[in-house]
Amino acid sequence: MMMEEEAKVSLATNHLLIPKKEIVEELEITFEKDHKDNTKFIVPKEELSNSSLHLDDVYTEADPLRAIKSEQMSSDDEINRLEPSEKTTDVCMDIAAVYIKTEPNAEASISADSSQNLCPPLLEECPQTKHGTSRDILSAVPAYHSSESDSEGVKRAKKQRRDKKWIVINQYPNAEEAESFVKSESTWSRNYTRTCEDGTKKFYRCNRVKKRGPQCDAELYFLYVNDGDKVIAYQTDCEHNHDAIGTRDSYGVHEKTKHEIDKLLGLRLKPKGILAALSKIQGVKMPTKRQLDNYLCDRRSAAFGRSAIYLGELEQWIHNRTAIPDDDNEVFVISNHRTEGSEPSFRFALSTKRLLGMIRFTDVMHAGATYNLIWQGFPVFTVGATDGNRKFHPLCLWVASNQRQEDFQAIFDGLKEKVMLIYDHVMRPRVLVCDGAHHIQNAFHAVFGVEPITRICWSRTKKNMQKIVAKIVTHNDQKSVLEDIDSLHNASSPEVFHAAAQAFLTKWKHETVLVQHIKEEWLNKNSNWFLGAAPLSPSTNDALESFNRSIKEHNAVRERLPLARFLTVSMEMVGQWSRKTSLPEAKTIEQKEWTEGYVWAKENVTTDIISSDSTSKVYLIRNENAGSIDCNQSWSTFDEYKRHSIAFQKTTLPDSD
Repeated sequence: MMMEEEAKVSLATNHLLIPKKEIVEELEITFEKDHKDNTKFIVPKEELSNSSLHLDDVYTEADPLRAIKSEQMSSDDEINRLEPSEKTTDVCMDIAAVYIKTEPNAEASISADSSQNLCPPLLEECPQTKHGTSRDILSAVPAYHSSESDSEGVKRAKKQRRDKKWIVINQYPNAEEAESFVKSESTWSRNYTRTCEDGTKKFYRCNRVKKRGPQCDAELYFLYVNDGDKVIAYQTDCEHNHDAIGTRDSYGVHEKTKHEIDKLLGLRLKPKGILAALSKIQGVKMPTKRQLDNYLCDRRSAAFGRSAIYLGELEQWIHNRTAIPDDDNEVFVISNHRTEGSEPSFRFALSTKRLLGMIRFTDVMHAGATYNLIWQGFPVFTVGATDGNRKFHPLCLWVASNQRQEDFQAIFDGLKEKVMLIYDHVMRPRVLVCDGAHHIQNAFHAVFGVEPITRICWSRTKKNMQKIVAKIVTHNDQKSVLEDIDSLHNASSPEVFHAAAQAFLTKWKHETVLVQHIKEEWLNKNSNWFLGAAPLSPSTNDALESFNRSIKEHNAVRERLPLARFLTVSMEMVGQWSRKTSLPEAKTIEQKEWTEGYVWAKENVTTDIISSDSTSKVYLIRNENAGSIDCNQSWSTFDEYKRHSIAFQKTTLPDSD
């Protein structure tokens, strides 16, 4: 009875675990025919307790199926060992054949305590037999896998430590002389720093080889002693062997290649263009795309400084440039503002005295924003003017974090104030050409009054109308609608435009959505997009758009610059504007225009003077397709207006008498 209890405890507490074993074939057990179902087979405790849970001691590669303990005995002898009360139960066990696929595992063991919760009992019930012998059943249990056990089984090769012999080479009275020695040598680069009882050690490595990789045997370190200012220099007794490892000339970008890249970078080429140009230069080792990008990043950092900037640093940068300089081409801040809080904001405008002086000779201004210049997404505004030749001249550059009316009003106030302060001139623009943004128009009128005309860019207006027509007008009528809009754009005066607009709405009244959109957006809100809205001024803002495109291509090289670096670019850019820009006092007539005018004068053209004064005359020119149309004849439909608009032209010329 005592043996049975000990066996039960053994079954409950000791289980055999076989890590990293896999059963490749099914377990086959054969029994005698006369055997019947029996009770549980009881294994003496000593049979399992004598076994080891470490497979390296139990199994070997030569015999992976060796039993833990093998003992041959008859079933009758086993029964006689039991108590008389237990003889009613015949216990036996037959031989089980198990085929196990083994995998080598140097360290695989699990404690007996953990096995209680991980594995089921190894021994199952078996039928009774009268003849034969009984042996232990070898049953395979799935192995337990854990990240800790796997990592412990992998042995990492330790890096072989190299013994270094340090020799004192010099002693310096202070740290400045020691550091000057390193700079004069041009051979050493800082590696790492260590602290010891004697002081602080600063180690240097040979900079003839790259930092990541094999290092030169020659090393240097300075000992900054604790009890004084002196510095002791130590060096290894090894000679330089960087030639055998590979110097800087054998990796990275060669110095000759860097020189060629700098020249191509001065031509404002993009990385792909630089690589294409380098491939055509003989004797230059081609860098990889990654090497070129890293080198260009270093060049930008050296040219523009770091990319990050704090709001306080920006305020200090603006404050240092607010004074009006003596040099006419020196850039300064003409207007600025900064607010703090949960949503901080800023704005500042840059210009020169020479650029502000050109405002005195023009009355047509342009204003517009461009994007994709600053990495943080801040818009960049350009304010300029056009001369008699319709050439654009920039006046100032403005950067802001917002696009509100008060921001635009501040820039116009700054221009007006600085022109009055420097040149004692009252700024009175006649026309502002913009893209139809209401905050720009409202700010312009708030500063200069309601008399100036805000002209809407015809190019932008036409693109928007084309999109609307393509969406809401049937395909068959789209071409006719766009042609009528072009004819409406040719109106020579506000009176003619409003009358023609009403005729246009009447003609296309069956297109209710189109009529409603044009009436609200392009007649009530933005109506100054026709030719006669502001005579002697450009009808489009294309000159400003083209100028903004040149900024992106030449100054920013089609890249979005961080604000900190864009400050440097903007200072240089506005300075170039001031040195290269000059505003002519009158329109320049080219030879081509004189030739075209002479040819036109020789043609049989009918002209009539419809009005004149002491300074100019207004001529009415009849075109070839005018036919019998009378210029004084009124029209009532939009089709009649179209015929009149292409039959006559009005031209104002100065009186030469």
